[in-house]
Amino acid sequence: TLEDRPDRAIIGGTPVPVTKDVMAKLQLSLSRDGSKLASAAFGGFQRKTRFEVRLRDLVTSEERVFPMRANDFVQTPRISPDGTVLSYRDIIDGKAKTFVVTGRAAAGREVSESCRILGFYADPNFALAQEKGGQLLRFNIASGEKTVVLDARSGRIVEPALSPNDRWIAFVLYKPDGRVAIFISPVAGGAAPEADWIMLFEDDHYLGSPAWSPDGNLL
Repeated sequence: TLEDRPDRAIIGGTPVPVTKDVMAKLQLSLSRDGSKLASAAFGGFQRKTRFEVRLRDLVTSEERVFPMRANDFVQTPRISPDGTVLSYRDIIDGKAKTFVVTGRAAAGREVSESCRILGFYADPNFALAQEKGGQLLRFNIASGEKTVVLDARSGRIVEPALSPNDRWIAFVLYKPDGRVAIFISPVAGGAAPEADWIMLFEDDHYLGSPAWSPDGNLL
């Protein structure tokens, strides 16, 4: 549980479980106010394995379950900052597709086959998405319009995190030489040149999981 200053990463108190069933929970995504939690859940064995996406209201304890057809971890559930839009991936007829759930819809609506949503802008009509390893896109989930916002000429971008004010993207870059680095890049009208990226860390072992505080002042 977080104390009164989650924006300063002050953690204390006694941990309180928010789920009680035995299914494992992975790929967690939390709304900015901490009221909605999306997760990929799985349980069972062999042919009876179940894969689900779950959306839990942490205030009321209501939980909505979206069964997956994919028998693998492709879901990547993401919740928008305001908690109104959920995205996830599933495999239908052998093809991975991206779906979004809005309001009280009982099932997701397909929005793309090529784009994987990795986060949302403050306006939940726009998502941070990826089609190939070296690019990130601003994806309009209503129209399907895509704009490149980050382009690495070499290497693979993973684990991007958009700042709360939509002005910066923190990301991990796997370099062709095997090294890994964490950068932040400004988000402007188009993809910022690599000269404008700010490198925070670089090493020859795993670096990952950059995340912003709710006020955007802490990474």
